[in-house]
Amino acid sequence: MKQDSLLFKIGTMKAAVIIPPVEDFYFTHHRFAALGALRAAEIIESSGNIETETIIFPLRGKKQIPLPRYLEYLKPYLMEGETGSCSFFSVLRRYGPSLDECSRIIKKIQPDAVFFSLFAYCYAEPAVELAALLRKTMPGVPLIAGGAGISVYPEFFSPFFDSVLPGEGEIGLRKFILDMKENNGRNIPVCSAADAGGEECGKGIRHTEEGDFRLSVNTAKSDKFSVNISALLSRGCDKRCRFCSNFLTHGRDFRKVPPEAVRAELERKKNIFDLHRGKKYFINFEDDNLLIDKEYFFNIIDIFTDFFNEFTELDKILFSAENGLDYNLLTKDLCGKLIERNFRQFNFTLGSVSSSVISGEKREGSSRHLSELLKYIDSRSVPAVSYFIAGLKNDTPERVVESLVFIAENPGISGISMFYSVPGLPDFSDTAYFRNIAPGLLRGSSAYPWNRSLSTEELITAFRISRTLNLFKKREKTIQDSILVEKIKKEKKLYTQVKRNKKIMIARPPSINKKMEDLFFSYNPSG
Repeated sequence: MKQDSLLFKIGTMKAAVIIPPVEDFYFTHHRFAALGALRAAEIIESSGNIETETIIFPLRGKKQIPLPRYLEYLKPYLMEGETGSCSFFSVLRRYGPSLDECSRIIKKIQPDAVFFSLFAYCYAEPAVELAALLRKTMPGVPLIAGGAGISVYPEFFSPFFDSVLPGEGEIGLRKFILDMKENNGRNIPVCSAADAGGEECGKGIRHTEEGDFRLSVNTAKSDKFSVNISALLSRGCDKRCRFCSNFLTHGRDFRKVPPEAVRAELERKKNIFDLHRGKKYFINFEDDNLLIDKEYFFNIIDIFTDFFNEFTELDKILFSAENGLDYNLLTKDLCGKLIERNFRQFNFTLGSVSSSVISGEKREGSSRHLSELLKYIDSRSVPAVSYFIAGLKNDTPERVVESLVFIAENPGISGISMFYSVPGLPDFSDTAYFRNIAPGLLRGSSAYPWNRSLSTEELITAFRISRTLNLFKKREKTIQDSILVEKIKKEKKLYTQVKRNKKIMIARPPSINKKMEDLFFSYNPSG
């Protein structure tokens, strides 16, 4: 239950900014830099002279958890002990401590308020469960929620929090802190939608303009020899791809951090990067739209190169854009210029090679153009990943196999995303549809057939084919992998590996869609 009113001790306040634990079948540690939560902490401190402590729970260990009832449809596809290059997911995990332990950690710092940062709606369950627990263990402490995960369906969260802040932090969170100061912390609305129009929480949210937001940059995973750095330079995108949820939080207008502000922010955080002096710096741009302004993109790469050259050699400053580049905006000449600037890998957003599928998603595409780029990049000895989405609205098993065969016949490896809905996407714009749906179903790894174009069996079969294809393309294979590949090629069937009594054995995966399997191997993708 919400508090009757919020009461803050303005001027002496201490706030906890937390990212709740994440429950999923996998977690990408090398890209998880907590950019949203850290930006929220900066906004809170600068707007209200409030001391903050940021707690990133997903980085504090992991533990296998039982499959919830709403995911029991996956049981026929999960193999206990499955491992290796051709595997599907096998166990669900909580990335982060137990909720009881999270509560103890938060309570120990004695915050006057707790700000939740949620980057994806599919992880809502542990967030609201932790909020309910804090109501009991820390009664009277206001709970506030924001982030992209909140913004797509704020009504879901409002019963659990004292205030819900959809939209960009520079607008909603900053306004919340200023209102809080003006009202001495009392009578803050449950949904502070930052000049929202209409009566529904989060509708008509105003967006930032250029100059309103900073470069978000931070280190993620690091070891003795290298450090991963994530950077976010822009907001919004004017493309209308039906499967993309970017616009729900950041709007349609493309805005970017001015180059001089990028330099200033890097200098401001210089001490963080200096800790890794002499290592390899793997810099990943989380933006998937920087090619909209190519001159700006190249200028930013040069600024980053010049800055990090103070800490390490030029050949140790390596770039990527793992969220995906729009290959339609690239030429071989532009790819060459990126390679000259130490772009270490190209991640392309293919979507689908089927024109009927991709046109239905309001996206352009040319498989011939992508093929030319892949061949050129391969000639420069740089790896590439082509990402396609299985389960789009006009998809069919045959069209998915068509995309897989395209990747098989061209350089580079396959990256598959099983389509997942997000409240607010076209065809899912009525958020009431999600009222009785568990948020965890919206994970891509849940393989739920949102568009009914592909079944769960077909989605998982496509996933396994994608993994098998990548094993075929792997240049250096273990003896066990070589034996597995030989068996797959000989029998033209999908196989995987399982661990039994400390031994690795070859096994046939359960519930394979035979039609898709036969169709794929009929193209002789193994060569």
